[in-house]
Amino acid sequence: DAAMRLQSWWISEWTAVVPILMTMSDSSAPSAGVEVSSSLNDRGEGFQEQIGMPDEEDMRNWSHHYSTDSVDDPIFRAAMKGCSAVSFVFGLEVTWSLIQQRQQEEEERKALQELDHNDEGQGDGEDNGEDDGEDDG
Repeated sequence: DAAMRLQSWWISEWTAVVPILMTMSDSSAPSAGVEVSSSLNDRGEGFQEQIGMPDEEDMRNWSHHYSTDSVDDPIFRAAMKGCSAVSFVFGLEVTWSLIQQRQQEEEERKALQELDHNDEGQGDGEDNGEDDGEDDG
């Protein structure tokens, strides 16, 4: 099965990369009194923001990072400092506010579909109960 082969390949690749990541260190130690920021970093131009809260399969709308330096995860950035093993990163942020926003959008979409469906049942071709002058009997 292709999914099992892909999973097996991914696990073996990841298992090989993890020890490398764990041995990496920042080549330039921070100066005394300087804290390493865990907040969002200045990304510059090398990334594309995530659009809304896309499905897991919709990677086109995930964030795209053309360098590990623009990724939000400070531990990942620190682990990849000075290493070129990763050339591109996809990001998918899921937060409570994004989940709520998506649920509201889906509810609004359903309501609009129901309105459209109800509108289709009215108007042309419908018998509104008026006598059209023809004799049925």
